[in-house]
Amino acid sequence: MLGIGYLSSALEEDEQEQVSAQLLLRSPLVIVCPKNRRSPMRALPKLKDFRHDKFLSLDPEYAFGHEEWLRGVCKQLGGFEPDIVALANSPESLIGMVAAGRGVCVGPEIVIREREQTWRSVGDVYLLTEPGSHFELFAIRKKQSRIEPTISKFIEILVAGKIVSSFSNVSTKFFPLA
Repeated sequence: MLGIGYLSSALEEDEQEQVSAQLLLRSPLVIVCPKNRRSPMRALPKLKDFRHDKFLSLDPEYAFGHEEWLRGVCKQLGGFEPDIVALANSPESLIGMVAAGRGVCVGPEIVIREREQTWRSVGDVYLLTEPGSHFELFAIRKKQSRIEPTISKFIEILVAGKIVSSFSNVSTKFFPLA
């Protein structure tokens, strides 16, 4: 079994020992907040500057594990538990929620870049600069499973960065390949 996704603390210790992960992509994190929100006091805002904001996440049907990932990022980088008020079921829904002032969203810069003009028209986009403020996407497989040559070549191309821009439309859902 092979998939593309992000590693989660949800894996039990014995499960972690059974899988192998290869880094495919590392993208800086950004936070997008509504235009009507008061700007952070510092030039380079930190995630903790948004600790009193309402947060938006993605529905598990669209991006399994995103809410858990968001909670982990906020706890690790900002030292707080986010107040998640709504779950979006698509990028368009998430953009609309930010535009309506319902909350802020955190995500990989590479995903925001795909629709940068749209995001910037509805909100302010800030690059997070705290150490560890990045999103990592992995090829994950069981250690004892054999990788088909086609899949091995696919991973090799991804790692080489030849089709990274294709990931702009990929949600953070786990995608089984074999």
